[in-house]
Amino acid sequence: MTTIVVLFNLKAGVSAADYEAWARRTDLPNVNALPSVHGFRVLRSGGLLSGAPAPYQYIELIELDSLEGFRGEVKSEVMQGVAREFRAYADAPSFIVTESIAAATSTTASSAARWRCVPVPAAAPVSLRRSSTSWRPRAAP
Repeated sequence: MTTIVVLFNLKAGVSAADYEAWARRTDLPNVNALPSVHGFRVLRSGGLLSGAPAPYQYIELIELDSLEGFRGEVKSEVMQGVAREFRAYADAPSFIVTESIAAATSTTASSAARWRCVPVPAAAPVSLRRSSTSWRPRAAP
């Protein structure tokens, strides 16, 4: 799957509250409505793991079903308006086109796609066994 990673800081004088309100009201619904978009998230950075400040205040992740479809859809009048408004908030954003290095159907697919949660009554002693596709509870010996 193709994912566009957008890294940016806010322009001087733009408040985080104003940008985030615009993103919730305009950016997220419009981008998520595009047929080529599988999912779109806007993330506020909290700093580096080391505790140092992050080089970017915001990260956008746009997961695409079709990069070519997306390129066509963002040329629409509505999306050009969204992009124009975005540029009023974002200072020199970097748009990075990425590809997953593992196919979603391979055995190395993300654990989120492979794991299933099975409710187990709290009083029942259980152990887990691995089936071909998921962990399943079984009665403890």
